[in-house]
Amino acid sequence: MVRGQILVVDDEVDHLSLLKVILRRDFDVRTAASGGEALDLVAEAVPDLIIADQRMPEMSGLDLLAWMRDHHPDTVRILLTAYSDAGVLKDAINTAGVYRFVNKPWDPELLRIDLRRALEHRSSQLELERGEKLAVLGGLAAAVAHDLRGVLSPFGVAPRLLREGKASTEEVADLLERAAAAAHGLAEELLSIARGRPPELRRVPASLVEVVRGAVSLCRGSALDGVGLDLSLPEDLPTLDLSSDRCMRLVGNLARNAAQAAGPGGRVAITVSAVDGGQRLRVDDSGGGVPDDLLERVFDPFFTTRGDAGHGLGLATCRAIVAGHGGSLDCGRSELGGARFDAFFPETPA
Repeated sequence: MVRGQILVVDDEVDHLSLLKVILRRDFDVRTAASGGEALDLVAEAVPDLIIADQRMPEMSGLDLLAWMRDHHPDTVRILLTAYSDAGVLKDAINTAGVYRFVNKPWDPELLRIDLRRALEHRSSQLELERGEKLAVLGGLAAAVAHDLRGVLSPFGVAPRLLREGKASTEEVADLLERAAAAAHGLAEELLSIARGRPPELRRVPASLVEVVRGAVSLCRGSALDGVGLDLSLPEDLPTLDLSSDRCMRLVGNLARNAAQAAGPGGRVAITVSAVDGGQRLRVDDSGGGVPDDLLERVFDPFFTTRGDAGHGLGLATCRAIVAGHGGSLDCGRSELGGARFDAFFPETPA
């Protein structure tokens, strides 16, 4: 049995005393003889359930329960009335979110049963909300892990590039500077989320071609190893208003996905080109492609065809980044035989 704290509000002192005697066996009961007195008690401790008489001077039961819904929505609200007033009942539902009505004269045993059920309902709802919050937190953690893995990969690759003589000290320094900037941007984004604010897209004039080059360099020696990479990056394209760190994350996600789909010995092509009204970033791979019935679903959060190897947040994040620039991201079939992802960035910022 769920034992909770109940606040009973009734201006008729005899009714109030009787209710306390009836209910205290099963519940922790506090009483108030007016709406104002009830608010003072709520300020001390918020009850799990409040049952209020409708007809009270100064503040009606309906007004009190409406205030409770606005300030303490988790408290179960029950209206006690001796009147069959359809208007009051309708208002109680619409403005106070009343869980149940109890008519006078009330049956003590039935009242106890109603209150137990109400508290059990509250307990179930709170448990459901906790589960939903944990699911959201788990999704955020998965997204962070996904992006953090990509951002940190150059720090693991850089020593190998130096030892094997595959890059100069200057090239490795440039790689690590880009990775550090990307990590800083990710940290700022997470702080915004933690503070309850949407992450800001700080856009400045930037070259989409240079963004792609930077993202490819971050993937160097890891994600793109073992695949043939074709780059088509014109030098004469104008700048766009871009959030460079977000767009580098976009390109990195698309490039890693393409390399995983193509597999060792496969091919990945990344192209930037001018199109009507803006520029297009295209990523093709020679993998197995995406079935027609899944072309839109691949952007759904938590949807993945990779089983435990994927969490279904990479492409959802990619589409959100492009949408934040006023553009669009679509999936189709590539001439290489696999998937094609087209991101459109408008000339005029949204």
